[in-house]
Amino acid sequence: MKHLLILAISISAIPLLALAKPIDKANALFEHGLTSQSKAAYIDIIFEVETPEAEIAEALFRLGSIAFSENRVDLALREWGKLLARFPVQAAQYDIEKKIARIGDVYGSTADQILDNAVAKSFIANGDFYSDEKSLRTTIDTIWIPVIEASIAWYDRVITEFPKSPEAKTAYLKKFATIKGWKAKSKYGEDFGLFNKSQVTNTLSQLEKMLEQFEVDFPKDPSLQRMRYTIAQGYWMNKKWDDTRKWLNLIVSSDDERNGFYKDLAEWRLKKIEY
Repeated sequence: MKHLLILAISISAIPLLALAKPIDKANALFEHGLTSQSKAAYIDIIFEVETPEAEIAEALFRLGSIAFSENRVDLALREWGKLLARFPVQAAQYDIEKKIARIGDVYGSTADQILDNAVAKSFIANGDFYSDEKSLRTTIDTIWIPVIEASIAWYDRVITEFPKSPEAKTAYLKKFATIKGWKAKSKYGEDFGLFNKSQVTNTLSQLEKMLEQFEVDFPKDPSLQRMRYTIAQGYWMNKKWDDTRKWLNLIVSSDDERNGFYKDLAEWRLKKIEY
């Protein structure tokens, strides 16, 4: 009878084990003091393609908590920073912003930087929403919303609030691409920027002003030549020959003897502009 009872208990436990989630195993390992194994399990959860977002968020939170308990503050901040940037809703449930702020009171600017970077990335994501053509296929309707202006407003927040940071550079480049515009993918969509004849003059003016600001903050950035050529080509496509020459010559003079791709391209275009 004793053997039958043990067998019955074992069999009844099988469905429960089959239903267990990877996050449950990782939590069990942690609760039993198997910290190294639990960390490996949480990392597996993060990199598993089909893992639900809620479980990835919990794994990031747990990894940050373990790192903090081990006095590895920088690592804890990185993990919680990822959680804050990727899953802001779940991060709010774990009160991540306050945790990072409290750490900042003790450990200084490192925590503030992690928090600032996460917030900056969320601003960029918001800007992407307005100017990403794919967003028009979601259930959120952007009709009557000035998508260019809405997108740029988010990028400008990053540029203003996080000046000369890597996130500011990303925001500048995305802002430039947004102002440049795009051609509608659908038959009844709207063309923007350089692809809309009624917007070309204003678009080129905005691109020039933005490029001037970008060059002040990032004077040696390799993207400058590509951006200059975009403006030159915008003028060329609209038969503004003098402005085309001005920007092509600027590309050549800004090459600093690197003999780069855009200098070569500009020199070829200068040989034949009018058509």
